[in-house]
Amino acid sequence: MATNIDMPEPSFAPRYVQEIARINQLNSPFLRLPAELRNNIYEYYFSDSITIIRNTTHGGDNGMSYKNRCDNTCPLNLLEASRQIHHEASPLFWSLATFGAQHGTTAKEIKSLLGLRKCALITKLCREDTYMDWSYSLENMEMPLPPVVGVPEFRSLRSVCILMRRYPSHTLRRLLTNVSRYEFGNVEISFFEDKELEF
Repeated sequence: MATNIDMPEPSFAPRYVQEIARINQLNSPFLRLPAELRNNIYEYYFSDSITIIRNTTHGGDNGMSYKNRCDNTCPLNLLEASRQIHHEASPLFWSLATFGAQHGTTAKEIKSLLGLRKCALITKLCREDTYMDWSYSLENMEMPLPPVVGVPEFRSLRSVCILMRRYPSHTLRRLLTNVSRYEFGNVEISFFEDKELEF
């Protein structure tokens, strides 16, 4: 399978991609499959992937770790198989995987860690939170937040789930919904209790 040929600038120019695809289809049974079937395989592989975005100020190598069907694999292994697979499957990975953000990781930090192009493809985000970490008094919780603005870099984001060790009160749910919508725009917000929560 072709993984390396002379590459014109910019990388992934249409001619380069077509040449890699032509060479790979001669040698790879997988890449001889129709594109629609390959996309179905990519979708199956990535659909239950959870990618944890770790704030680099909290430690970690590159700010990322992964959970997948098997404990000993990460979803990006598939993207490293060949340049053609990387080119075909990358947009599906970013749009199908769920991205988990540790408590305290802001939209700005996610954007800084992942880059604008990747953030634009993300559709599902999960945030870790605990209401014990909130320093708001009940009076502050009742204060109105600025109107929903969102971050234009997350233009494909459809849903944000908030994981908490204990299911939050109505007041706290409203506060966290407002904060998330202020940060990410008018997205669907859901809450889940997870006593074993650990990102």
